[in-house]
Amino acid sequence: MYSSSYSRAKLGLEAREHLHRPRGKSCGYYLRIVFFFSSLIQSLIIASLVLFLVYGQPEKSAEELRVKVSAVEHENNIRMRKEKAELGAQLGARTAEKGALEKELQKMKAAANVTAKTLQDEQKKLTKCEVEKGLALLRCATQPQCPRHNPFDSMYPTQHYSTFDLL
Repeated sequence: MYSSSYSRAKLGLEAREHLHRPRGKSCGYYLRIVFFFSSLIQSLIIASLVLFLVYGQPEKSAEELRVKVSAVEHENNIRMRKEKAELGAQLGARTAEKGALEKELQKMKAAANVTAKTLQDEQKKLTKCEVEKGLALLRCATQPQCPRHNPFDSMYPTQHYSTFDLL
C-alpha cells in the first residue's frame, strides 16, 4: 500500500527478532526417536521373557543335578566293568589260541626240517646210484662181452643129468 522508501514500524510477532534460528531438526524430533527405540527395546524384552516362561525349562536344584549325574556315571561304570570283563575273557581266549598255534607251528617246522633232511639224504643216494650206473655202463662198454647174471640161478640150482647117470 505504501510505497515509500522510509521504513515502517513492525508490530506484533514481526517486531521480535529470532534469537535462535533452527539450523536442523528440532529437539522434539530427537525425543520422538529416543522414545520410539526405547519402547521397541522394552517390547523385545517383554516378548523374550514371555517366550522364556513358555518354552524355558524350570530350574533344577543342584542336588537333583548331582543325583542325575551320579546315576549316569554309575551306569557308565557298570557298563565299562562288563566290557572290561568281556575283553579280558576274549584276551585270554586269544592268548590260548595263539599259544596252541605257536606249538603247532613249531611241530610243522620240525616236520619240515626232518623232511628236508630226508630229501637231502635221498638226493645223495640218487646221485650215488646214478654215478654207479654210469660206471657200470662204462665198464660194460669197455669189455667185449658182459657176463649175464641171472639172480634166480643161485636160488634154484639145476642139476644136469646125463643119460649115463640115470642107468
